[in-house]
Amino acid sequence: MLKVARFGIFRLSRRFSTQALVLKANELPGTGWKLRAERIWRTGTRDIDEDTKTMQRAREVRSMTCWRSFEKKDPVMGLWLQVTPLASRSDADLAVPRDRPQFISNPKSEVQVESESSNKELVIDGLDNVFAYQKITRGAFGAGYSRYACGNVENFVVLAGCSKRGEDWDWSEIATIVSLQARKIRESFNRDGKPEE
Repeated sequence: MLKVARFGIFRLSRRFSTQALVLKANELPGTGWKLRAERIWRTGTRDIDEDTKTMQRAREVRSMTCWRSFEKKDPVMGLWLQVTPLASRSDADLAVPRDRPQFISNPKSEVQVESESSNKELVIDGLDNVFAYQKITRGAFGAGYSRYACGNVENFVVLAGCSKRGEDWDWSEIATIVSLQARKIRESFNRDGKPEE
């Protein structure tokens, strides 16, 4: 496990290495997915990031977070994935939310939250410390349904947000996508914990 954590830190020295770990549109299950946007930033430098020792250590090892969003026209669906390398497995364990995640809040949103709850039964292959959350909102276009899942793969924190107009995503669909994301991260390691060539 220590070797895997060292590999994570090794990857952080390369500015855009996190990009290679996030799923692409053609790696998502089903058809019709298109890349909508992509953002990369220095971990722990956004206003939304709490100034914890975990974030301080992430800045010290020059962690870069990658966020990628996708959309589908028929049916209208949205998906985003985020991968954040942290300095150690223990930091990643601590960084995974155990309650309503702060990253879900959008102060500019013009919708009203009608209900929200967590799913404590969700299991995602390859992901530790799974936390799942859902909310129903109402705005100008009617009801909106959003579900979120997060957890960690060694020292990498994985976040996923899924939205759909008129109905919920199925939790099994979300688990499949996040499991694929976790697998892609794990496949970046070979058996002895060194970077794949």
